[in-house]
Amino acid sequence: MINDLFRTYKKIIILLLLLLCSVVFWFYGCRHQQRGQKIVVEWDKKTLEGTNGYCYKFKTENCTGSVVFGVAGYVARDKEMPVTLKIRSTDKSFAGVMKVTLPGENGKGIAYQSAIRCQRAEEQTITLNVPQLGNPSVICFEIKDSFGVTQLSENVSFSDKKNKEEESSGQSESLIGVLSSQSRQLSYLNSIEVGEESEEDIRMITFSRKSFPQSVEAFQGLDGIIIDSFDTGQLSKEQKRALRKWVKKSGGKLLLTGGSQKEGSKDSLEGIGKNFGIVQEGVEVSTLPDLEGEESGQELSILMSTLEFSKKYTWNSYKNLNPAIAYTAVVGAGRVSVLRFSLSNTSYLQWSGRDKMTSTVMTHFLEKDNEMESSDTSLWYVKKSLYAFMKSQLPNTFYYGVFFICYILMLVMIAYYYLRKIKKREYIWIVVPVLAICFTAGMLVRSRGMTGNNDSAFSALRVRDSEKQQETIYFLYQTNEGEEASVNLLPSVTSVVPVDYNYRMITGKNIKTSGEDVTINNTKKGFDIAFEESVPGSSRVLKLSGDVGDHSEKEVFRQNLTGTYTAFSGDITNISANNFSRVILMRDNQYVILKNIKAGQQVSVSESMVKCWNRYNEENTVFGTDNENTVTGNLMEYIQQTYMNTEKSQNELLIVGITNENDFKLFSDKNVLKNHVTMIVNHFPIKEKNTGEKILNINISCLEQKEEGLAIEEDTLDEKKTEATYIFERKEEIQALVRNKDNFTGKIYAYNYRTKKKDRIFTSAGECLYEEALKPYLSDSGEMMITYQLKESNEYTTAPVISLIYKE
Repeated sequence: MINDLFRTYKKIIILLLLLLCSVVFWFYGCRHQQRGQKIVVEWDKKTLEGTNGYCYKFKTENCTGSVVFGVAGYVARDKEMPVTLKIRSTDKSFAGVMKVTLPGENGKGIAYQSAIRCQRAEEQTITLNVPQLGNPSVICFEIKDSFGVTQLSENVSFSDKKNKEEESSGQSESLIGVLSSQSRQLSYLNSIEVGEESEEDIRMITFSRKSFPQSVEAFQGLDGIIIDSFDTGQLSKEQKRALRKWVKKSGGKLLLTGGSQKEGSKDSLEGIGKNFGIVQEGVEVSTLPDLEGEESGQELSILMSTLEFSKKYTWNSYKNLNPAIAYTAVVGAGRVSVLRFSLSNTSYLQWSGRDKMTSTVMTHFLEKDNEMESSDTSLWYVKKSLYAFMKSQLPNTFYYGVFFICYILMLVMIAYYYLRKIKKREYIWIVVPVLAICFTAGMLVRSRGMTGNNDSAFSALRVRDSEKQQETIYFLYQTNEGEEASVNLLPSVTSVVPVDYNYRMITGKNIKTSGEDVTINNTKKGFDIAFEESVPGSSRVLKLSGDVGDHSEKEVFRQNLTGTYTAFSGDITNISANNFSRVILMRDNQYVILKNIKAGQQVSVSESMVKCWNRYNEENTVFGTDNENTVTGNLMEYIQQTYMNTEKSQNELLIVGITNENDFKLFSDKNVLKNHVTMIVNHFPIKEKNTGEKILNINISCLEQKEEGLAIEEDTLDEKKTEATYIFERKEEIQALVRNKDNFTGKIYAYNYRTKKKDRIFTSAGECLYEEALKPYLSDSGEMMITYQLKESNEYTTAPVISLIYKE
């Protein structure tokens, strides 16, 4: 029959085989031949017009264009790096992707890519943001067509002389964009160091009116923008709109200067200042103080703008600068600062105190807001929380139970009743093994089906802070099989950054990778992330930014609490629809833990519930008895490491709720995020019984470091007797010293400058030394010497927590 069928349709079968061979030959032959051809015609480094940066001009068989790495051609390690591609198709329409690969130590890498769709003879501009560059000296840039064939592949090196010097010095760098008609006079900004300990350098990126960014994406990677002695009325509507959106939505920092030198000339406040509620009323001569001191220089008389601010934003003057020469306000997610004089003023450029004053202004301008930035320690607890999800995964025993019950029923029905009925019970030795083999095969098929589902391999920790414009989500992918997977994130996710990834420092030109650990594809519908197959047990942690939840979740608590020096009391109410497994109340190192707070529930807090934490406490013992291998236990340690004993926490109350019962969605596809927990942080000004007073932990803020490595700085006493000296610079503002509710069991002595002897103080927790009682223990220069005496049975123990109360 088969022979007859072949004879009948022989010609048709042979024709189909020839057609199939032609298709295979074309796809694997011709396309493979194109891969081997070197189709790059041009790849040249060119200087960008209007800046001192560089771009790369390229030409391929089908396209021409240019690509700019970084802001105006400037790249800084560990910063965001925008990659701007301008591409024009020559002969026909072109579709494909642009891809940037950052090589990793394991021979693979992190790949970022974005789609290209370019019509014939039309130019398209695409900006791809690499949110965290890391520290590779070379990256790989590629353009691929829709078949995945590489049209352009070039290694881009950042290991120039300047970058090598910065790398060896370990000095971080701030990229500052400058728009000024006097940009040459501002070149001294490149030599200014920023920070209290001069831990950052400034690299100035000069813009002209034409090169000033016209999109928000082009601003990414900049730490700030300075507009000085420039008529901002010359900027286009697109440029002004992009600048405002970058500040308000993306958290950018803008510094505007005033003090026009020439009559009739316009400064940076004229064209754009009103957008931020700034009105320049006039110009006057005022005095700049010499921050170096009276002996090193002299004050400077300089033209300054007189300003008026709208009530739309809250404006504050820069601290420790008298007279007030600069003001700042939070505008949306960003910050706008105004300097009353011009940084390019002729008299200012020749002034001996110029660099010190500029460094002070830049330190204020670039100051990091008191936002949640994960340290290495707190990030460790984030990872442990995510990994705890995987440890807590238990097999689904329901199906195994059903299989077992069915097996017993079948065994009874067939091996006993049926064989007995037909009087063939001797076949039981065959029936039992056959049934066992069938059910074992069924369980094997079922278990493989369960492991093939990657839903349980995804875990997420979501942090939602009421003071932040966007929330942070730490996302983990991990399976025991190390299989590949992919997810499509919601469009509201705006940034994806690999956490703690080991980038490879490249030497030489060959940076070929054997694949990508993670591929991050930025599409119009959101981010698509692909995880490559890896060693079993490997994990990938990503930090996501966006706003994926309901806005009603931001403010979820209402409080009526009153604080004293050592505690607080009152009540809080859960006004949300969430049930919280834990609610933590914190003020500095004082805290209260509440468990299982239901939606709408009101809870009373008494002073006796308040405990005091210090850094001596062991891991996972601070917030109760939660095990270190649980999600909640590690998350509470993360809260302690991130929010306690910060400058801001001393004068505000934080209420943190932890829940996994909310409807949290992260994926836009069919994947389900089963393992997730949400942490919601609310900030409140606490009502003090003694208003207007501030609190400082003296071991953190006032300890004089006469020698390195004092254990007391870490709230630990490791000697029988420890003598410490504290410096209180504003002695006249001190109201009291108070001992918190700590676990110290030794004795505390203070040197009495009147009697020249040591007196015992703070015999019990909660005791206070008020203004008059404190005076004998303070020297004329504001020094106080305290001795901590341990019990004979103790070799080391926790230090007492003593707070300074003062009026600001």
